[in-house]
Amino acid sequence: MKRKLIFPILFVFLVFNLFGQSLNLLNTERLWSNLVNSNQSENCCFSTDFIKFSGDTTIQSKDYKKVLQSNDSLKSNWNIIGYVREELSFGLFFKNMQGKEGLLYKYDAKLNDTIIIVNTTLTHDTVSLIVNSVDSVLMNGSKKRRISLSYLQNPALTDTWIEDIGSLKGILKSGYFIVGGIPKLLCCYQNEVLLYKDSDYENCYYNTITSIESTNIEAKFFKIYPNPSCKEITIIFSDDKINNFSVFNEFGRLLYLVNNPSKEYKMNISYLPTGIYFIVAQSQDIHYEKFIKY
Repeated sequence: MKRKLIFPILFVFLVFNLFGQSLNLLNTERLWSNLVNSNQSENCCFSTDFIKFSGDTTIQSKDYKKVLQSNDSLKSNWNIIGYVREELSFGLFFKNMQGKEGLLYKYDAKLNDTIIIVNTTLTHDTVSLIVNSVDSVLMNGSKKRRISLSYLQNPALTDTWIEDIGSLKGILKSGYFIVGGIPKLLCCYQNEVLLYKDSDYENCYYNTITSIESTNIEAKFFKIYPNPSCKEITIIFSDDKINNFSVFNEFGRLLYLVNNPSKEYKMNISYLPTGIYFIVAQSQDIHYEKFIKY
């Protein structure tokens, strides 16, 4: 009799363990609102997009959900921007409209693991993340699994994944550190019930930078001049206590890292290709600015 009970008990354990590892992100009842900013304009950078998963489709014998995006406050117009599929014991994958697929989330992440993310919503480059901790957070009376990560090449750049919610940068922004600006997950709903809200923001939708500048846009921590430039830039920090700064290209690839820079730092950029670049400076907080090489 005892032998007959072994399989059911083992089966229950395996099923529990399988679901316990999942972040449960592929859900068609959820809606994510994300604060995004474009590098196309200095005067009007911030807006909101809404993301949801809806409708089944099959691509090369694999089952996907469609990824829909809306940019209007009424959420009346939706466009397909890609497809997602989930391997329950492994992770969530995104396939863009050009057919390129990559891993967005690795569900079975453990402490000190190195995770390779290929976010094809942004670029085809890989991003290496280190798992700093795996714990739980209490949300709406329920414990949710939380994974804290940092960028392998610059641990000052961090991300957080939460069960049911995804990345706090946005459901599609896992591994997104620099490309195009600073993303934020504003809110996440399920069947119109609020699951998550960023406490730094009053609303779940913004369409102009002036809507949030009074509480969230600070004086610049550092300045870059001349900007644009073709040969050299000077970076002037407003604080002597700067730990380091990094330079990334528009695809999020780390190009340059300087520890304990002087308050006024000159940098040769003549060797860089024409384009948009981002400087990330770390003091007690993380600060971002961009410059243009022509």
